[in-house]
Amino acid sequence: MSALRRRVERLFGQSRIRLPHRRPAAEDLEPGDRVQIGAVVWQVRGGLALWSGSWAFLVEALDSGPEVSGAPRTARLLVPTSPATKEWTLVRNGERRQVPMECMLVFQPGEAL
Repeated sequence: MSALRRRVERLFGQSRIRLPHRRPAAEDLEPGDRVQIGAVVWQVRGGLALWSGSWAFLVEALDSGPEVSGAPRTARLLVPTSPATKEWTLVRNGERRQVPMECMLVFQPGEAL
């Protein structure tokens, strides 16, 4: 019970809680934007619109959390063509990981994390 209480107190003690207004779209991402996937923050380095209609972005990890240490700092973020798909794919070091949209936040270059 005390863990739940500490968590609620921490949430109320924060200066602001950021909730996404809508799901991010591939067209919204530009070089310099930051994407938070889980606990790791990635910066968009570039993007390509593929012939299939999907998008591929080169992203670089900004922090060196436990998920990043020892692994390459760059990865590819693949966005499927169908807007009904609720998952994007993060490809790093040959591993593919499905990323649910609920686990992602997109920050524009001037926006604070």
